[in-house]
Amino acid sequence: MGEGQIAVHGRKERVAVDEYTIEHILPQNPNLSTAWKLALGPEWERVQKQWLHTLGNLTLTGYNAEYSDRAFTEKRDMTGGFKESPLKLNAGLGLLDAWNEAAIQERAGRLADQALAVWAAPELDAATLAAYQPESAPANGGYSIEDHPHLLSPGLREVFEAFRKEVLALDPCVSEEFMKLYVAYKAEWCRRPSDCALACRDQRPERAVQRHHEHQPCLRPARIGWSFAFVA
Repeated sequence: MGEGQIAVHGRKERVAVDEYTIEHILPQNPNLSTAWKLALGPEWERVQKQWLHTLGNLTLTGYNAEYSDRAFTEKRDMTGGFKESPLKLNAGLGLLDAWNEAAIQERAGRLADQALAVWAAPELDAATLAAYQPESAPANGGYSIEDHPHLLSPGLREVFEAFRKEVLALDPCVSEEFMKLYVAYKAEWCRRPSDCALACRDQRPERAVQRHHEHQPCLRPARIGWSFAFVA
């Protein structure tokens, strides 16, 4: 649990926090007591709205019901209060005289620094990082048959050429794209025959209309199609 990790980080004496709940030091109740309003100052409404659910105002406790909407000094000094808390997450709360905007901001910065130690980013050397960098595509922005030398071998080249000839002949809107590890073939049908006829007018518009008649994609609200790959 994330909150539990930062609450007991660095302790050899473990503290079970599984049954602890999140405590808002500055209460969530919009009808704050006079003591809270005085502690927050004339802009108490803005302070509560702005900082209520932020890191600096949140902690863990097993005394949530007892704390309720009590004033900060009561939460600090009562039995099970912040002064007696075994959690490092609550360190320093027992030394404060008041809980206000400045105190929330100061604690947020301190906890953020602690979080960087608890969940430290891994340190990897340049060689390790380089091994996980994605390979860049060819300078021309795509791959070609030259990037698949196995397809250029005499026996397989004949099979591939026969395959691609049949696939590309299926429809004028079939496209071929050489990828890093395979060759992709895709086709997409338009919603209306006129759309596809316009897209393929330099090829075979009558076939576009016929294709729609066969597959009836006009009944669908969007484009449909198919795709498959040649993997040698």
